[in-house]
This record gives sequence, C-alpha cells and structure tokens, in this order.
Amino acid sequence: FKESFLDTEECSFLIRRWVPENTDDPSVFWRNKQCWSGIELNKGVIEERILQFAQQETGLSLSLLNPHVVKWDKGDEMLAHDDLGEHREFPDRQFAAIVYLNEDYTGGELMFPDLNMGIRGHTGELVLFKGGSVMHSVNKITSGTRYTLAAWLTPNG
Repeated sequence: FKESFLDTEECSFLIRRWVPENTDDPSVFWRNKQCWSGIELNKGVIEERILQFAQQETGLSLSLLNPHVVKWDKGDEMLAHDDLGEHREFPDRQFAAIVYLNEDYTGGELMFPDLNMGIRGHTGELVLFKGGSVMHSVNKITSGTRYTLAAWLTPNG
C-alpha cells in the first residue's frame, strides 16, 4: 500500500479528463467497463511515479503496461481472476497497480479470495500486488461511481 500516492487534485484531474475508449472494439480487454488510456496527458509523470514505486517495493527492474482509468458504474463488478488471462494471453502482467481516484461510492472492494481479505481503498491510495498469480475480484458497486487508475507491470529481461 502507498497512502497519499496521488493527491486529491491529481485524482480529480484524472476523473475530469476521463474520456471513454471505443467500447465497440472487441479487442479492448476492459470493453465491459468504460476506460480511458489517455493519462499520458500529464506527460508521463504519474506513470513514472507508479513505476518507481513498484521497482522500489519489488527490488526488480520493471516496465509499465497499459495504464488506464476505469469507470465503474453502479452494478459493475469483476469476478475472481488473475491478470494473465483465461488462456494465458497476457503473460507479462506479473504485477498489478491500482490507484483509487475517489471514494464516494459503496461496494467496489478489491477482494483477494484465496487470502480471505479485501481492501476498501481511499482517494489517492495505491495498491500493488502480484496480479499474475494472486486471484482477485472487485465487489459489485452498489451506489455511486468508482474510478481507479489501473496498470500492469512486468519484469525486464
């Protein structure tokens, strides 16, 4: 965990600048969620901070993959999975980084069923975990809208 990874202003900026990707494209992994991959508008500052934090925590040289903002509406959820994909089509997704951009919603806890634990994130908090090997899910949003910044990381070499 990294509390206060982003400040409230940075989180609000990402939410305000959120624009949906083409949800008609079947190749979009998050096609059932509205996503925005345009966070490079901040010239890579947030991406670089995620990368530096992850490298410091893991002791590994890493590359950041596909950072994007996800909008979770009421009723949205994600069933238990690992990030490698059902057919192991994403072998590089060894680590996952989730940054909570708001907290004015209910439900939406990040759950780790095999570890019997869950996380209710706070605005600006970053959670880093082994998404490629640790099963995780997101509980159904019961009210409000949840925004998160999600990215995967892979070891270099």
